[in-house]
Amino acid sequence: MFRFTIRDVLWLTVVVACLVVWWIDRTKLLSGFADLRSKNGRLTSRLAELRSENSRLTKGPDWAGMDRIMDQYALHWLRLQEREKQLGLKPTPNPFNSPPEPGDPVPKVPPAIFPAEPAALDQT
Repeated sequence: MFRFTIRDVLWLTVVVACLVVWWIDRTKLLSGFADLRSKNGRLTSRLAELRSENSRLTKGPDWAGMDRIMDQYALHWLRLQEREKQLGLKPTPNPFNSPPEPGDPVPKVPPAIFPAEPAALDQT
């Protein structure tokens, strides 16, 4: 049978204490890494948002959005001319196709088609 001396028990206590301290430190490091990973994910997504915002601001106006608005505007005028024909009225000239003649009424642009603020064009 083995006989342990006090010196052996003290060494065993030191080794176990070192292992416990190492395990506690390792657990704290792993939880800290998880926090850093989540923060890194948030910062990476924010960086992507800022890069897209920067590219949107540096590329100039949103020409595709402007084209969609102009198409809606032209379609509005075509519908308006068709309705005026049905009612037997003189068709309002489309400002895209012909210059206004003297005495023609100034066409009013519907507010739903052209936003009041130019910044709203960039968000489409």
